[in-house]
Amino acid sequence: MDGWWPDEAATDLALASDGTIFVAGYWRNSIATLRRYSAAGQLLHWTEAVGQAGNSVRVALTPDARVLLGYTDATTSNYDLVVRKYHWDLTPDLTFGGSGEARVAFDLGGAGQDFLADLAVQPDGKIVLAGAAQYSGADYDVALARLTWFGLIDSCCFGTLGRATFPIDLVPGGADGAAALALAPDGAIAVAGKAESFNPPGTGILFRLAANGAWDPVFGLRTFHPSWALGISVTGLARQDDGRLLVVGSGYDPGAGEDDGWALRFLPGGAPDGSSAAAAWPASRSPRAPPRSPTTGSRPSPCRATRRSSSDPRSGRAPTTTSASSGCGTRSSSGTASRPARRHAGRRGALTGAAAPVSRRDARALDRGRRAPSANRAGPCGR
Repeated sequence: MDGWWPDEAATDLALASDGTIFVAGYWRNSIATLRRYSAAGQLLHWTEAVGQAGNSVRVALTPDARVLLGYTDATTSNYDLVVRKYHWDLTPDLTFGGSGEARVAFDLGGAGQDFLADLAVQPDGKIVLAGAAQYSGADYDVALARLTWFGLIDSCCFGTLGRATFPIDLVPGGADGAAALALAPDGAIAVAGKAESFNPPGTGILFRLAANGAWDPVFGLRTFHPSWALGISVTGLARQDDGRLLVVGSGYDPGAGEDDGWALRFLPGGAPDGSSAAAAWPASRSPRAPPRSPTTGSRPSPCRATRRSSSDPRSGRAPTTTSASSGCGTRSSSGTASRPARRHAGRRGALTGAAAPVSRRDARALDRGRRAPSANRAGPCGR
């Protein structure tokens, strides 16, 4: 393929049935790019979008033979999730959002900085977005939204007015975010990401939503962390044909002094797949003990009915409502709900069993791990 500009990176790709390759990326951390290549690798078309932030630029193909480019937009005073739709030759599809672009803002609070981590297209053409929404300061919630075929927010059929947010809060006020999506044939949505925690520093999360964006209380919240890692990053999620879910990422290994990759698999119901231990690589490095099984656990639903009442001047939309089947609890007549009691379970021992305290040596290794490449400082999402 052709050479790219300096400070440019590819972040995602999509393959068409005719062999055409679409590659999304960014350069200079401020311009999202989309390129179309032939099956032989020849550059055919390219386009760009100014104002991109972070490093999660995503591409997906739609059933009507169009191309989607998703990214975080920082051209306004806050950050929004943006999706652009293009024809095969990368000219804008002006029927999408009225201008070829759709913008989604959660605006829960703080500076209103919302980040896109992943997008996926359902068989009916609807577009699911996942990432993180700022509540206040460093407090971020897992956030999802859905757009219709034409780029309008799916206000009637997904979450509350087309949006759904979940405060995982393993640490009160922690930075939580989705990193990847996987769609099931029945419309269910699996979400993987990372939640802030004390010990270990950063915990992987996995949960599932119904097709309408409601929390799946049967699947629950699954937490995981490779036992050898200090700090992790979740980078991908895939659904196998048999319904099992494969999550991949990286973590800082203090014994090796560098980042390693890892892969974990879960059964369709959310339990860890005991038929295969956690995989880690490079597995051939010597000396290196075989990778140990991950620490995994399950948690009840972290759903919150709403952050604020309908009288809050910041709120431009009706407060969130909660159905009995969503597993999200109840709310007061004023339209607000308190955070779950789970907010006070900030220590790992309260999640999946007691964990040993961090020694001074491990604390120094932890500090190095926070500066390691796996620690993404661009946003709260688990990438």
